[in-house]
Amino acid sequence: MSQNQNSEFDPIKDIKFIMSLFTMMFWFFSKPIEVFIRSGFGERHLKLAWIVTTFVAINIIAIFAGDIPLFGGFGNGIAAPLVIFSYVFLIGGILHNLVIKRRNYNRQFTVISYHRGNSFGIWYRIFKYDGFLNRLIPDFVKRIVDPAFVFIIGTVLLVYNPPLGGFIQFAAVCLFFDEHINYMHLRSRFLDQNDAKIRSEMDRETQQIINQSQTTTASAGVVSASNRKPTRRGIATS
Repeated sequence: MSQNQNSEFDPIKDIKFIMSLFTMMFWFFSKPIEVFIRSGFGERHLKLAWIVTTFVAINIIAIFAGDIPLFGGFGNGIAAPLVIFSYVFLIGGILHNLVIKRRNYNRQFTVISYHRGNSFGIWYRIFKYDGFLNRLIPDFVKRIVDPAFVFIIGTVLLVYNPPLGGFIQFAAVCLFFDEHINYMHLRSRFLDQNDAKIRSEMDRETQQIINQSQTTTASAGVVSASNRKPTRRGIATS
């Protein structure tokens, strides 16, 4: 009976597993775009092992997208620009890792290890707001402007080389969802911290009320010496 229960279909668990696979895919395939449009990455966000893994994945896609020979160099296939793009991405990822290593060697630990990089400074000048909206600029640029900019580039390249343009469009979509997922995680963490702060304040106020009520209950019915009246015999009575 227990074995049958364990083998029952659990849609919630399966949906979470599928969502985690999509989240991983979004995260991996956004790296080829981040390398070219951002800088100042954290050490744990842009590891060399993940760069190499993404490089291999791009080449596997190129093999299925065009007549790229497995052991014959680039060849003259339609997916050759995508292979060249993968090598440029690999070189860019190695350069970013060298910058990270140099920063660590100089003990310049001024960047969060999970930092997702800084976008082009021109975006912050174009999309400049006054007032409280200034705080929305980094999130707006990373979640909207960067993916849209890359998607437009992919659309232009799609006319000249469908594999390369299609992959860049796909990577832009992955970057869009990856940034939104990261934003939701950060927003959820902020709300949890804010809820914990409010809950602690409410608990402290409740404890103060309880302490005051206990003090009032303990002192009820007790007559202080200043309220007592002396008698002829010197015995104080209330």
